[in-house]
Amino acid sequence: ALPISWPDARVVTVSGKDRAAIFLAGHDPRHTAAWFDADTGRFATSPAYDATGPAQTCGRAVLEAFNEASGGTALAGRLGTVWSRVLAPVATPAGPWAVPAERLADYQIPVHGLLFPHDLAANRKGYFYGVYTSPLVDELTADLAIAFVNDPALGLGRRSSPDLLAVSFSAQDLVSHNYGPESEENLDVLRRLDLLLGRMLDTLDRRVGKGRYVVAFSADHGFSPIPEFQKQSDRASGGGRLVDGARVAVGFVQRVNRLLDQRLGLDPASRPVAGVEGWALYYTRPLAVRAVAGPRGPASRVVGARDVDEALPEALATLFAEELAGVDLASQAATWPAADPMTEFVRNDFDPARSGDATLIPKPGVLMHWDPGRGTGHGSPYEPDTHVPLIFLGGPFAPGRLDADTTPYDLAPTLASLLAVSLPAATGRSLAPAPSEAPAQSRPK
Repeated sequence: ALPISWPDARVVTVSGKDRAAIFLAGHDPRHTAAWFDADTGRFATSPAYDATGPAQTCGRAVLEAFNEASGGTALAGRLGTVWSRVLAPVATPAGPWAVPAERLADYQIPVHGLLFPHDLAANRKGYFYGVYTSPLVDELTADLAIAFVNDPALGLGRRSSPDLLAVSFSAQDLVSHNYGPESEENLDVLRRLDLLLGRMLDTLDRRVGKGRYVVAFSADHGFSPIPEFQKQSDRASGGGRLVDGARVAVGFVQRVNRLLDQRLGLDPASRPVAGVEGWALYYTRPLAVRAVAGPRGPASRVVGARDVDEALPEALATLFAEELAGVDLASQAATWPAADPMTEFVRNDFDPARSGDATLIPKPGVLMHWDPGRGTGHGSPYEPDTHVPLIFLGGPFAPGRLDADTTPYDLAPTLASLLAVSLPAATGRSLAPAPSEAPAQSRPK
């Protein structure tokens, strides 16, 4: 929407992850998108962003110069191979939440080993993947973003049109998955991120000018605690994990299929459920298998998706009553209850052509994971998964807090209102103060 209202606007996105940079840049070939490639140790882009205008040429030149100076074989010289704490460790008070060093292996996935300092070269996929799964990827991301801002030919924020610089920091997600959001490693990521944001704001002050830019800060999700750690520190807490992956002999999908086979009278090799992705179950397609004799009918009866729909809720309740609150079937989407808050999460994420045949609704603190006891994830409809910051700085925003319900949906409408950009129909509302309430500021770039 920005280039439609402002044809000369320049859009640059940088991330440790490809999907974040691409999502922020969109489909416009005039935009510049760059992300860290853990196979090469360099920042990559896509031929989809192949426009040949001055802005694109400048953007590619900045990216190539950065890679030449800092990427690939030069990376270790720039960053080193060891991840050490940026500040002194925090003393953990005595209590059930304190995990002795010898117990960390029970909870954490040691992609760089356990305890500081971490040897990034010890990552099983090599040093570049060690960087990618550590806070050093955020340092590179900030450095490249600053290089884009500093480039005089690109001129971000220094022309008559507003520009957009979108930066996604990936380390907190990657580190929390492996070491947990409660870990010393995640604390170090957040401390480093605070310093990186300070560097970026200092750069914007120098290059663009104080009061001539607006910052919007948010996140795509929070994180669930490692369930086993949570139960150690609070025995009354609920939660747990459902496991599906190579690290267990009989995973979640296999257990579901075994019970469905019994209930539907199927041969054990039929596998009516093909797999699980997040909380979405996908049926085997095409699903038309012959039943053997069973409680639901005679032998040779054809069993299809409707039969699985009928048997699945009872099977899940039998196997996972402690972990699951329910299941929403895609075939019944038209009749899903309108007032149920959990179903509303499912509805917002539902695409008939791509979503699963059934969506599981977990109980609070439960995650679906590939490891039977270590690491954690996100994606549940509960806090802290759904608790994220939403911060605006500069422009019409005075220091303070907004005492109202807000969501990250409000970010785009807020920025659009500041730039007089028309958005298509979208969820969210502008949080920008009315002109009479805003402090005097220069127009944001």
